[in-house]
Amino acid sequence: MLKTLGLGLLALVGVATIASAEPLTPVQYYKLRQQADQRFAEGEADKAAALYGRLAEANPADGDLRLLLALALFETGDPGALTLAAEALAQGFGNEPGAAYEIARELAAIGETDGALGWLQRALAAGYEDQATIKAEPAFETLMDDPRFRDIAGLLPADATTRETGWTSDLDLFLDEARRLHAAPDRAAHSAEIEQAVETLKGRINELTDEQIAVALQAIMVGLGDGHSSLIPIPTEKVAFETLPVAFYWFDDAIIVTAAGDPSLVGKRVTAVGGRPLDQLHEDLRDYVSRDNDFGLAAVGVLLMRYPSILQAMGYADAGAPVLLTLTDELGAEQVELVPAQFDAPRGLSALPGAETVPLWLRAPGDNYWHEPLPDLDALYVQFNRVRDKADQSIADYAAELKDVLRDQGFSSLILDVRHNGGGNNFLVRPLVRLAVWHEEQARDHQLFVITGQRTFSAAQNFINRLEQMTDAVFVGEPSSSRPNFTGETTSVELPYSGIRISISSNYWQDSQPGDRRPFIPMALPAAISSKDYLAGRDPAMAALRELLAE
Repeated sequence: MLKTLGLGLLALVGVATIASAEPLTPVQYYKLRQQADQRFAEGEADKAAALYGRLAEANPADGDLRLLLALALFETGDPGALTLAAEALAQGFGNEPGAAYEIARELAAIGETDGALGWLQRALAAGYEDQATIKAEPAFETLMDDPRFRDIAGLLPADATTRETGWTSDLDLFLDEARRLHAAPDRAAHSAEIEQAVETLKGRINELTDEQIAVALQAIMVGLGDGHSSLIPIPTEKVAFETLPVAFYWFDDAIIVTAAGDPSLVGKRVTAVGGRPLDQLHEDLRDYVSRDNDFGLAAVGVLLMRYPSILQAMGYADAGAPVLLTLTDELGAEQVELVPAQFDAPRGLSALPGAETVPLWLRAPGDNYWHEPLPDLDALYVQFNRVRDKADQSIADYAAELKDVLRDQGFSSLILDVRHNGGGNNFLVRPLVRLAVWHEEQARDHQLFVITGQRTFSAAQNFINRLEQMTDAVFVGEPSSSRPNFTGETTSVELPYSGIRISISSNYWQDSQPGDRRPFIPMALPAAISSKDYLAGRDPAMAALRELLAE
């Protein structure tokens, strides 16, 4: 909570030995900035504030310094922080949505209701992404009965007292949030088609079940045209989002059961659902799969196939009845009836239980990052499965470890495998990009190979974009399910009546060239994996690399 301390912090001892009236030389300025950053990083906010104040006095045009000074003053409880933060934001510095939210929280904590609501409104207008956190913030608890706050926080309106008015409120909030957040250049959220689809669904509320309304909403969200704008099927009190005890993977030639509550089903090929052959399934899924490109139909489509409500909407199952799967293997075909059940589906693709041969790429898909030397190929194989730091090692530290391995063992080829990587925090990829650039520059014969697949998505796409731009990487395998330039970001919007959470892509990632409309980065060494390869423990991508590097 802010306290009345004035701005006396700027006169604290610790501004080095330079008097505030004296101009700073460039070197003095640089060293003072280093000292200020170090004090702030070490938690000495009062001393950091004094240093940032001196720097801001010397360079008033630098709004970044004003923002840093504001952050330091916030830590000490000085109310001058509010004015400084507002000035920095006005200069175009800082993360306006986040900064405005923090200011609103501080004002609410000292009872400045109007100011808090104004800054909250400013945060939303600037694109604050996580509206669901507003209602859960303790500092805003005293505002819960204020209708202005209820509207800002996306709370259920007081007059939404029936199922119809509750769902209507949810659908209105979806449309409002889509128009506020969605960042696609074509402004799809503002289209007449999306608005009409919402109005049509509102008119059908009384004839549909809650689950059917949720599925219909997902179909509307597909119209936003990207892979991150999607309903998040977490069960709520009103919508169960039941799932079948089975998991699938869509290979180049077939859909295979890769995990199941009944182990006897694993490894079998799906040839029909609900008695219908799968020739049309790829097209039918287009209405329900949020995606960046058509490889997302396979990657996400097999996830949606676990939901009876989606299968019912497509006409592959009847409401209230078991889902009928036709499965085949070398012994023939069988029909299996599945009903929803608790099942801990694996996050990614793993080798079959008891497989005699486990290819390198399936040995540890759950590990965020790991590597293995391949001396026979004069190569280091690195599998990068998630753009998240480990609890015991950051990506930056891992990149340093890899650099030592490459330097000490002198491998000429670096193989980066991101086939399991569905994304994370793309601000963490820089050390690995720098590693790849460094490796190539060490010798003329050094090569970089990047293996991608249908589950390479989101922040993993940002990663391979930068590799394409900054290196001579050879891309191997299958295309990713993201575009080089894509609308993305996972956000959190909670629809208050149904409790459903949705994500609306709030950033347009133009990581490639401005005119790049490619659906994916093309493969220089295409190597699709078939169901036969998977069942036999083969990896066509690594087989192709072995052949190439053996020449």
